[in-house]
Amino acid sequence: MLPTTDWAPVTFKPVRYRRGSQLRAGVGALGFGIFAFVLASDQTNHVALLTVGGIFLIVVGVVFLIGWRGQTTIDGQGLSTTSPFGRHSCRWSEIADIRLDVDGRGDTTTVDSTIKIDLHAGRTFTLPVPRDRETGTHHDNPDLPDQLAMIRRYWQANSSQ
Repeated sequence: MLPTTDWAPVTFKPVRYRRGSQLRAGVGALGFGIFAFVLASDQTNHVALLTVGGIFLIVVGVVFLIGWRGQTTIDGQGLSTTSPFGRHSCRWSEIADIRLDVDGRGDTTTVDSTIKIDLHAGRTFTLPVPRDRETGTHHDNPDLPDQLAMIRRYWQANSSQ
């Protein structure tokens, strides 16, 4: 077994397609939210609805823009993640299982695949990346199986340290 220092850090970021989609959605929601908020200040009818809708869209836009920067980093010590919903980090020895979670949508043409981390302490969290969305025959991230295998190799080689 290699010492933990020989395991170079690897950072996973959203695939270019997904980053572009999140950026467009974030900027669009932010723009519409600001527009609705400004429109509410000029209108006497539906002020509350436009204000609440504008604030909601601004918040959604900010979450999308923050999510655009989500990432997961693995190294010989463990893994760490950054997402719009917080940060997680753990040592390899704290991990009980690393599994692929496949979630089919109701329309049966879209399947989301994410990597779940189960800790010995009983908690579970989802890695923000890598992930894949399959729509018909198109995969956002066709390299997900190889990326999952790499994460598992790091875990198996370093979990006893």
